Amino acid sequence: MSFELMTVVGSVCLAAGTSYALFHVTLTAGLFRLRRRGQIPSVKVSVIVAARNEAGSVKGLLDALLHQSRLPEEIVVVDDRSTDETFSIVTSYRAQFPVIVPIRVAEVPDGVSPKKHALSTGIAASSGDILFFTDADCQPPPGWIAGLLGMFDEHTGVVVGTYLPSLSPPNSTQQRGVLPAFVSYEKFKSTVLCAGSLGLGFPWMASGSSLAYRREVYDAVGGFTAFLESQSGDDDLFVQRVRRMTHWSVAFSGSVDTAVLTTAPANVTDFLRQRMRHFSAGRKYAKDVQIALVLYHASNLVATAGLFAYFLGLAPVSALEAYAIKICADIILLAFGGHILERHRAWALVIPMEFLYVLYTTLVGPLGVISRVAWKPGSSA
Repeated sequence: MSFELMTVVGSVCLAAGTSYALFHVTLTAGLFRLRRRGQIPSVKVSVIVAARNEAGSVKGLLDALLHQSRLPEEIVVVDDRSTDETFSIVTSYRAQFPVIVPIRVAEVPDGVSPKKHALSTGIAASSGDILFFTDADCQPPPGWIAGLLGMFDEHTGVVVGTYLPSLSPPNSTQQRGVLPAFVSYEKFKSTVLCAGSLGLGFPWMASGSSLAYRREVYDAVGGFTAFLESQSGDDDLFVQRVRRMTHWSVAFSGSVDTAVLTTAPANVTDFLRQRMRHFSAGRKYAKDVQIALVLYHASNLVATAGLFAYFLGLAPVSALEAYAIKICADIILLAFGGHILERHRAWALVIPMEFLYVLYTTLVGPLGVISRVAWKPGSSA
């Protein structure tokens, strides 16, 4: 390769590394702008859960919800055509705890995502002022409802919470290895990106495993009607519409006391299927969000490629400098994010996990956008 072309490659890599670092500097500033917890408002709370074939986990969820430090006024569980004992388990709990409201969905309208239909059905049947959402395979900690409620003030319409992959049984071999480490790192990094953007007043991501919003916000954006066919997005697409269509602000709760435990993917196939479903909402993202994400991940890819280009003799030392800038930007952002999320050593995974992260976002992200995905394995939609 000629010296001139190598110089161009080095310049491109350096520009990418610098751009990536600027993204992280901006997001770090957003972390410092996150609002702290306030007082718990006196409101009626409804928890909405969509469940499909969750007989093995729904008991754990219901037990966790019934042991909250601030109990909800109602727990609406919508069974979406389960073929196992999910519905009978929920109804058995209802006999002892009238706060639980079991609903069964027998059919899903054409062109509507099953999960959107289940959630919409649950919301319509609920009566709370503030609606809480989690998944049937999750276990919210005792302070979850109180913690998220404490983030609401007169300006806040939505509170985005966090979740942590639960690797069980404790101390098993499932907790060791590349996949568990990467699942933990990927979730941690995406949560920090989410938190930083929320601090900047630019919400683009949330998690249906831990989310709460006012009923009037749901009504103001038309619920899920704009993306009923999307298999994902009842979280990401929802908060993006709140930003574009309302005056309500979106807050973030990163305390470990409110972090919801969720079942981690058992293997690589389950992980990729789950993440492709999450990425599928990207086709409906607002244009400004799509552009920002493409630029962000492209700059990460190019800066990382510069490392290989340098060692293959295809780029000058500036390509190596670009990668060093990129890694430093990762460590700084995730170190500050770890302080916010009370996971102080998570940044140490940057160097071993970033190669996989770049490969993952480069391949799985686009596949999720263009592929047809289902809410649950074996479901038709």
